[in-house]
Amino acid sequence: MCSTSCYGTESPAAIIWYQNSEFLYEDWSPWYQELVTSDPAVRYSCAIKGYEDFRAPEVSVDSVTRSCFSVTYAGGTMCSYSQTSEEQPCSITFPTELYVETKDSAPDHFKMICNSSCSQTDFQVLQLYRNTQDGLQKADQTTVFTSSSIEIFFCSVKNPDYLLSDQVCLNGSNCWTVNYVSRRICGLKGSSVNISSKYSLPENMQVQAKRWYKVKRNAKQEVEQLVKDEGDVKYQDNMGNKHILRLNNLDPKDSGEYKFRVELKDYDLEKYVYPGVTLIVTELRVDLRPAAEVTEGQRVTLTCSTSCPLSKNTKYIWYLNSQPLSLTKTHNKQLIIDAVSSQDEGNYSCAVETISSAAKTLTVQRRTANWRAAAAGASAALLVFIPLVVFMIWKYKTSHQSSTNESVNNTDEINLGHTEYNKNMGGMDLLESLIALYRNKIRLKKWYHGLMLHFIDMMIVTAWLLYKRDCNTNGMTKKEQMKLYTFKSYIAESLCRSGKNLERKRGRTSSTIAGEYEEKKRRGPITPIPGPDVHLVRHIPLDGHG
Repeated sequence: MCSTSCYGTESPAAIIWYQNSEFLYEDWSPWYQELVTSDPAVRYSCAIKGYEDFRAPEVSVDSVTRSCFSVTYAGGTMCSYSQTSEEQPCSITFPTELYVETKDSAPDHFKMICNSSCSQTDFQVLQLYRNTQDGLQKADQTTVFTSSSIEIFFCSVKNPDYLLSDQVCLNGSNCWTVNYVSRRICGLKGSSVNISSKYSLPENMQVQAKRWYKVKRNAKQEVEQLVKDEGDVKYQDNMGNKHILRLNNLDPKDSGEYKFRVELKDYDLEKYVYPGVTLIVTELRVDLRPAAEVTEGQRVTLTCSTSCPLSKNTKYIWYLNSQPLSLTKTHNKQLIIDAVSSQDEGNYSCAVETISSAAKTLTVQRRTANWRAAAAGASAALLVFIPLVVFMIWKYKTSHQSSTNESVNNTDEINLGHTEYNKNMGGMDLLESLIALYRNKIRLKKWYHGLMLHFIDMMIVTAWLLYKRDCNTNGMTKKEQMKLYTFKSYIAESLCRSGKNLERKRGRTSSTIAGEYEEKKRRGPITPIPGPDVHLVRHIPLDGHG
């Protein structure tokens, strides 16, 4: 959350968020709206629009649990609590909940201590406050108070506007306190919210009125405006020491801070400082990542976004072209499409209960044009590459043949030529002979298909020769090495299984291609060969007894 103690305008100021010093997004809500990461290389910061040069110190998130969260500040006033210099970075662990604990010091003497459910809390960032008629005062947690004094205490994280505990009385309930069920509420435009308060009064105090106020701040002062019980605003005051402000048909202009006050006869409570409840009214909107126009096969993430965080048990409903999607996808804030296709194209919207967002269009472009361009490029490359290879082979054979003819005139040169030939033979000739053993004999209508199959055969044979070289280097015998046919069969089998689910299924296990071929050879022909005593006469078989 981005907070400031300076309010320059009466209306909420726009907040600009940065990630690693780069602009991320702009919104009027002080809450950060994206998912945070615990990567220490990712740092977050914020600034008020119009005052971008006065950014908050960068902070990175270390860890987040239910009761604690740890962050690292790049510097600033927060680091002054744990070290002498504000220029150096510091790591601080904060609690998610605070409470005031009373400890006996002596008979009728007590100490008020700030505590939390987070055992790793850095207690140097916790501050104890006394709420008196003279205003809000900081209190030392080592101070001893007597039971006769009427005091009100609460704790915060070095800033009364950030994280507050409930207010408690030193002497039981014989004091004036106001607490709230939740100090931050996020509501959807058009919905209803309840702002609940719980209060206690000194004994023998007579209540004259109970009212709610909306706080308006400007550069000079803070003004409390009365929220009347009329129209979409309702007071609920039939629950003892509880009082509820219900706001119906919410509008963004309803956002702000609300405070509950009780007016007592012959007792002035206006000097007491009671932080209120912050309400943010937001709309639902659909965000598409990486973009609203994508290509087939891409991963698309749709998020039902708000300017403030809704409750964790919020159920989301997704619609495509005004039709609800399957129930397996509807309750999540995010809708993920792993491999988008043209069937996923359309207008998407999300809803929470009866509140819906505006529709956003997802456009899916086909990849046909890209494949044609790739095929054309590959064909052009082959047309250049194939004549070059043929020319090099022809050049090699002619040069080798001419050198052999020139060496015939000398017997020593002839013997040397034969020795070199026998030593280095087996290159192209061996490659061609091995390809001919198991050539792809497929009838094709396109001439370049045959060239592609020939290049595939060349690559497989070359790979097999490299495989044999590695086997010989490692000391493997020829019986342990795969033959060319088996090697080629394994490659074909791997290509056939590529991209398929290889989990084992119930039933008979499937055999490999090579195994089926060997099994067929062992079984022999299916049709038995006729015996020598059967003759064919005019296509009618007659045996010797016929």
